[in-house]
Amino acid sequence: MRGFKLKDYKIYHLPYYFFLYSFIGWCIETVYMSVKTGVFVNRGFLYGPFCPIYGVGALILILLLTPIKKSLGLFFLGSIIITTVLEYTTALVLESTLNSVLWDYSDEFLNIQGRICLKFSLVWGIISVLILYILHPHIQQIVIHIPLSYNRIIPCLVMLYFLIDFTASAAIASGIDARLTSVNILLNSNTGEFQPQINLMEDVANKLSALFQNICFNYILKIYRTLII
Repeated sequence: MRGFKLKDYKIYHLPYYFFLYSFIGWCIETVYMSVKTGVFVNRGFLYGPFCPIYGVGALILILLLTPIKKSLGLFFLGSIIITTVLEYTTALVLESTLNSVLWDYSDEFLNIQGRICLKFSLVWGIISVLILYILHPHIQQIVIHIPLSYNRIIPCLVMLYFLIDFTASAAIASGIDARLTSVNILLNSNTGEFQPQINLMEDVANKLSALFQNICFNYILKIYRTLII
């Protein structure tokens, strides 16, 4: 406990960790499923290349298990418990609120309702150890050296992006997109009168999305150049 300093994790650092580990999680999931199926699989619930469950999991591990990091065995056991509870909770929430099933372990040994299983609980424990012991120290050094002026806007942009992406993804998962498509088909089948307006709205939405992503990436690029110069 003596080596742990909570001040090393300022509140404006947390969105960076959430963003980065959500992206890393998406990479892990996408590579795994693409190799397994033989075709590219864009994993995740969101439109963007992010799996928020990894971001949330990483934050919990960083804040709760850093005090016991010197004990590898205890850390490994704690990470298994935390990630397994998080995975089960996430699956339950997605199924009950959005009727969405992103994984099913029903065929795996020692699974509970297909939501968690022994095999992947051990896998998450190993991944947690690799990330927190090997990867995170390097990421932490980069994050804590980001100029304070950037911390006033980037965390807000990151959270705003996730809010927009999650809202859009949840709306589609709830069937709203299907209803809008049906209305669009109905309008087209009648007179096609509103098609130009619909096309214009879609074009504006795509441009706004591209603009927002460019803003985020430009800020990240600016920070990177500042750090390496």
